[in-house]
Amino acid sequence: MKIIHSNLKKDNHVSNNFSAHLWLPEGRLLVGTDQGEIMLCEQSGEYKLLLPESPGEGFNIMCMRTFSKGFIIGGDQGQIMVFEKYNEPKILYTGTKLPLQSAQGANVTDEQKRNQNFLMKMLLQSKITSIDLSSSEDTILLTTDNNQIIKVNANLERLSEPDFLSYDFLIFPFHSRQVCGLDICLKKQLVATCSLDKTIKVWSHSTTNGFNLDINHEEEHQAYALAFHPSGFHLVVGFNQHISLMNIFQNTLHKYKQIEVKGCKEIQFSHGGHLFACQSSSSILVYNFYTWDKIKNNDGEFKKHSAYIRSICWLEDDSGFVSSGYDENVCLWKLNPERGESQLMYGKPFSDKSIDFTHVQVTKSDSDKFPTIYACGADKVIREIEARQDGNTIELHNKLKYEEHVQLSKLAFTSNRKYFFCGKIEKDMPGSV
Repeated sequence: MKIIHSNLKKDNHVSNNFSAHLWLPEGRLLVGTDQGEIMLCEQSGEYKLLLPESPGEGFNIMCMRTFSKGFIIGGDQGQIMVFEKYNEPKILYTGTKLPLQSAQGANVTDEQKRNQNFLMKMLLQSKITSIDLSSSEDTILLTTDNNQIIKVNANLERLSEPDFLSYDFLIFPFHSRQVCGLDICLKKQLVATCSLDKTIKVWSHSTTNGFNLDINHEEEHQAYALAFHPSGFHLVVGFNQHISLMNIFQNTLHKYKQIEVKGCKEIQFSHGGHLFACQSSSSILVYNFYTWDKIKNNDGEFKKHSAYIRSICWLEDDSGFVSSGYDENVCLWKLNPERGESQLMYGKPFSDKSIDFTHVQVTKSDSDKFPTIYACGADKVIREIEARQDGNTIELHNKLKYEEHVQLSKLAFTSNRKYFFCGKIEKDMPGSV
């Protein structure tokens, strides 16, 4: 392939940061810049002129697309402009900027208004990375730099009339930043997620309709973890300075209790839903969900780890839980109802030098007297750890190792406890199961 033209000779005042380009049907080339300038060039690459209808500064042109009567450009802050050919020698195109407007009318529900306000707010903070048109040219599809797909129903022949323009998500609003918390409801087909984009979302799922977004809740602060109550009516959400208890009511989240717990990034409900455990740095706090009382031991909190706790998993009978962390330890804890639900630890923790454990799961069959723990870490190995009774204590011992040759981040058992899924994490590779 031979380069025909490598240097674009243009007016000195035009920006050198070329951000998008487009071939016109007649063979000419349009080049957009970060300063909202649109240059017209010949097929050879020779600079012809700067379109006087260019939007100018404040419109960073990110993408361009032709249609039957001209072309469309998309930029930052959700801006879109439509250019139509004009049959005048001195005016090649006329440009119309599409207004960002919410749905109007008496039939618009409060929920639709909330969704539209969220969409407008999100678009104003977005860059349009690509743009396309339906074959009938009545629907514009946009993708943004914060992972959203948006459709714009627009009559390109009647752009001056607001009633012929509406914005909506193509499917539903995805998280725009890292998802850092996810939990599944045990008794309902619901999934809850939270993200660094300061939103909490509740999804419903079924075999016929797939996934649907039921609740899109905005918060002032970033949420780092959450847990779904088994009933499906409550959430516990971890923030940087506190945890919040929320009710789910009529497709909205209502906060009714706030407890000061700093840096919580792991929360787990017991199977019965009467208790929940949450992490705070190297400590674990256990609360009664209905009274909000903290379950304590003689020393106060559940402290045995010396570094950040990464994972908590309850025993199947809710008599205790297992924890793992970046201190190379796996601990098995026991709750004692006879002592006011105080805490006892089963002997010494299981320790494997130089291995930071990322996740644990625990299971116990009817024939087993003590639970079996599965733990994965950075060494690409799944450890099967068994509890053995030694006098009056129960200690953890390495039983088996499974070499997986891939780094695993999460483990999850099926309901019958015969199989478990593994979350794979590899550098510069997409996550997989």
